[in-house]
Amino acid sequence: MNNKFLFIVLPFLFLIILGTTYWFFLKPEKELLAMSENNLKMEQKALEILEEKVNNQTVISGQPIGVLKSKVPVTAKVDELILDIERAEVISSSRLISVKFNDESVTGQDVQEKIAQTLGSEDSVEPEEESETEGEEDNVVAETEDEEVNSVQTLLPEGINRITAEIEVEVSRFEQILTFIEEIEQLNRVIKVDSIEFEAPDEKEVLTEKEDTTLLFNVKISTFYLPMLAEFENKLNQELPEPAKKKDPFHQK
Repeated sequence: MNNKFLFIVLPFLFLIILGTTYWFFLKPEKELLAMSENNLKMEQKALEILEEKVNNQTVISGQPIGVLKSKVPVTAKVDELILDIERAEVISSSRLISVKFNDESVTGQDVQEKIAQTLGSEDSVEPEEESETEGEEDNVVAETEDEEVNSVQTLLPEGINRITAEIEVEVSRFEQILTFIEEIEQLNRVIKVDSIEFEAPDEKEVLTEKEDTTLLFNVKISTFYLPMLAEFENKLNQELPEPAKKKDPFHQK
């Protein structure tokens, strides 16, 4: 009787132990392995996509050409610069009086000519005399020539063109000048503020705190563009949506 009971019960115990082992040990491991395989496949696909993007992306000096183009464009893009200046005008609550642009091309030949002119002017300086007045004049000439030499050394590399803009703006408070300059300097495009000039208001107007007091200030800025990258222009043009051809831009239909 006992042997028959054991013969019947032992297979059931074995099946229970086997099922428990599979349910609590083998099944979780299989599920974890399946999840790991799915994650690995997803990571491999993401890596393939990134590698394809990197291979298709033109890089210059360790940076994508698109990033460099936004800082130093291929063409002058004066129209975009005007829009940026007008945006600074609106944000600073100032009034734009005039903007004058000047396109300058800086080349290696220009640098050599400038150096030659500077050195030639140094050779033409008359020797100092015993008079203190004449000695002071010679010192002024020498300092001026040193400044010219320094300006030659700071000229841009060959191939870079520079655009200068002389901006005249009218404001009512000095804070507006600071806001205008800050907006210009925060542009993504490389902008260099060369000089700022403004006329202080009359002391009587300041003391009486007249509301119609205005300040005129002139700021000269420089920005640059790189025509040598014109071959990449077509690759980097953004795809813009087709015009909606609406007579009324506020009409949704």
